[in-house]
Order: sequence, then C-alpha cells, then structure tokens
Amino acid sequence: MSNLNHTFILADHIKLALLERQRASSALAASAAAAGGAPAGDEVDAQDGHIAQSLEQLAHGVAALRDDEQRLRASGRADEADEIADALPALAKHLDTLTSQFHRFTAPSPAASPAPSPAPVSAPAVRFRDSSPQLFSDYPPADDDDGTAGYRDAVADMDNVQMLAYHDRVLEEQDDHLDRLGESISRQRELSMRIGDELDAHIDLLDDTEGLVDRHQSRLDRARRSLGRIAEGEENSRGMMTIVILIIILLLLIAVFK
Repeated sequence: MSNLNHTFILADHIKLALLERQRASSALAASAAAAGGAPAGDEVDAQDGHIAQSLEQLAHGVAALRDDEQRLRASGRADEADEIADALPALAKHLDTLTSQFHRFTAPSPAASPAPSPAPVSAPAVRFRDSSPQLFSDYPPADDDDGTAGYRDAVADMDNVQMLAYHDRVLEEQDDHLDRLGESISRQRELSMRIGDELDAHIDLLDDTEGLVDRHQSRLDRARRSLGRIAEGEENSRGMMTIVILIIILLLLIAVFK
C-alpha cells in the first residue's frame, strides 16, 4: 500500500503548502501596506506553481489508485482492493477541498499573476522543499530562495535524455523521502497502538481493583450488621439478668419479713 500512503502524505503536504502560501501572502500584503507600495508576488507566484503541480500529481495519484483497485480486484486480491476503495472517497474529498482552497487563494488578488498551467507528468511534480518545514522536520531544510531559478539552471544545458534522467533521479529521491516518512508514521502509529493497549490494561486493572474494593465493602457491611445484632443481644441479656436479680431480691425480702 505504498502508493496509498504516498498519496495521503502528498495531500498533507499540499495542505501545509497552502497554509504556507497564505502566510507568505499575508506577510507580503502587510509589508507592502507598511511600505505604501504594491506587494512583490514573486515568492507567492513560485509557491502557486509548485502547489498547482502538486495538485496535478495528487489527481494522478487518485486516478492511479482507482486503476490499482480494479487491477487488484481482477487478480483476486479483494482485501487490498477493498482497502484502496475505502480510502478513495476521503482522497477524492481531499483533492476537491484542496483544489477549491487553492483557487480561492489565487482568485481574489487582481494583482497576482495567473497560476501556471500544469506541468507534464514526466516533470517532478512535488517540490517538498517549498512546503512547511514541520512536515519534514527529520530532514535538513532546503534553500527556498532560488527554487525555481535553481531548477531552470540545473536543466538549462541538458538534452532530453539527461533531463529525463534528472527527473527520474529527483523522483527517486522524493520516493525515498516518502518511504522514510511513511516508516516514521508507521512507527508512530505502532507506538500509539501500544500506548492504547497499555491504557486498556490499566483500565482493566482499575476495574478489577474497583470490584475488589466493592467486595471488601460488602464484607465490612455484613460484619457491621453482625456486630450490631450481637450488641443488641447483649443489651437484651443484661436487661433480662437485671429483671431476674430483682425478682430474687424481692422474694428474699418477702421471705425475711414473713
């Protein structure tokens, strides 16, 4: 299910990239208002291009998962196909939501340049170094200042074969990053499951302790009632003995006076 995990990770990356884009746009607008000029949207435009490419990659990923579902179902691997089928509605909803958010961010600004047309499928669609650093905190941060210019410089002197090889290498590096991130997420999920099991065990232990306390309380209540009955019996016995003694004394007095 590597493709499924990668697609979910890509959706999270786009969401964080949109948040970063909104933050950068707000910062540019604030600085422009303070300076009394028009905001320079080069950074925002570059982010829009990367987000558009990532959205296209996400759409291709969802389509590829649909094809994988049909292929797995045709080959008799129904469990894996059902897992993909269960995840597809959520992924499609993520795609629609992120696309609408991206268009909403880019449409209101009349000064912003239009979002670039989607790049070909063979181009490296995901630029993780333009995303929020919190998502990939395990990796060293990349320089965001010359992302687009650096890419153009890297492929400027390449022919088609070299460019395809360069794209393949970039995609392989991104796949490696995604694999490591997926492994980290799997470890965190396993750790969360273990913590949940330990919490369940503690809850069971508390339930057993509560039951034991209830049983001891019941025994104490029965013992208290028994002591109460014994105390009442002793009081009744003392009263009876007093009456008998008084009767004997009375009989002795009667006998003496006669």
